[in-house]
Amino acid sequence: MKNSNDTKISSGFRITTHKAALATAVALSMCSSLSYAQAESASRNILSGSDAVKLSISGQINRAALLVEDGEDTTLLNVDNNASSSRVRFIAESTASGPWSAGAALETEFRLNNSYTISQLEENQDDSSAFRNRRIEVYFANKDLGKVWLGQGWTASEGVSENDLSGTAIAGYSEVNTTSGGILFREKGFDGELSPRSGGGIALRDVATNLDGLSRNSRIRYDTPEFNGFQLRTSAVNQGGVDVALFYSGNVDRLKIAAGIGWANSNEATGNDGVTALDDQVSGSISVLDTSGFSATVALGQASKNDSSLEDVTFYYTKLGYQTKLIDAGTTHFSVDFSNTDDLQLKDDTAEVVGFQALQKINSIGTEVYGGVRSISLDRTGVDYEDNLVALLGARVKF
Repeated sequence: MKNSNDTKISSGFRITTHKAALATAVALSMCSSLSYAQAESASRNILSGSDAVKLSISGQINRAALLVEDGEDTTLLNVDNNASSSRVRFIAESTASGPWSAGAALETEFRLNNSYTISQLEENQDDSSAFRNRRIEVYFANKDLGKVWLGQGWTASEGVSENDLSGTAIAGYSEVNTTSGGILFREKGFDGELSPRSGGGIALRDVATNLDGLSRNSRIRYDTPEFNGFQLRTSAVNQGGVDVALFYSGNVDRLKIAAGIGWANSNEATGNDGVTALDDQVSGSISVLDTSGFSATVALGQASKNDSSLEDVTFYYTKLGYQTKLIDAGTTHFSVDFSNTDDLQLKDDTAEVVGFQALQKINSIGTEVYGGVRSISLDRTGVDYEDNLVALLGARVKF
């Protein structure tokens, strides 16, 4: 009896022990999963050297294939799309809850085979500026007094002629040079090798512009607080350039609106892109998006040259867009656009660009796939040029 009871007690103890072991294993597994989840969550946090500042890192890679047909030859180029270049950025922001805040930005881009400068002659471009700093700046802000920026970054007039709510800007927008600025025009009847740009070849960026202020530069800039969607900005640039701009962003009934207008005088200052800016630029743009998905964009401007005997440069740009959700992955965007620039390089020059763009968002993988086709023409007194046909197909992945 004793042995039998001992056996029963022993068997019951083993059963209890097995249950306890199973419960312990489950608990350990849950703790392990929780610890892993916490560790994974913690791994997404970036530690700053100061508890008073939050640091974030982000960026993107934007690569594309650019196909060029210049009336004689067809060239395929692998490019970094300068409409929104590959880059990485570090943003530091103060964590204080008071009326004052401060921050800093360091942003660097990697434009290997830059679509702004590459041509039919440079299928593997050795671009010394492929790696360069876009922003190195600090700011101080007060919700009632506005914000002051100091360092290299956007000037006050940057973006005045680039408002665009179509969603297709990386495939093509008012600055037509970003996707194919280095593409050379071929004289009609000439079937030989094109001359390099330094030897007299004419590139799109020589004859087309969107007069978008003073670009990015080393400057001190002041922004007012926003009043009912309006904000005034002004900046003073190294080498003496100055500008002022008024921006608006808001909604009116069923319309979303983004607009800007600005004046800039470069004082012959050289911008971040290495191109000497024009003086007394006045330019602006407005883009309107309806809840139906249709959008319309208009931009225009005028600028004087340093030599008062030369014709003023003028440009205008129009774009019609439509966006909808054709697939579950994300919104689909379409647009058509037209750009005209007069008298940029020579008197009576007219450069025209007609294009079509499409973009598909794939939200689950943070990707946009896009494409576009543009016909580019140059009308110049005494010379006949072939039209260039360019096609762009690429993808941008943000992180």
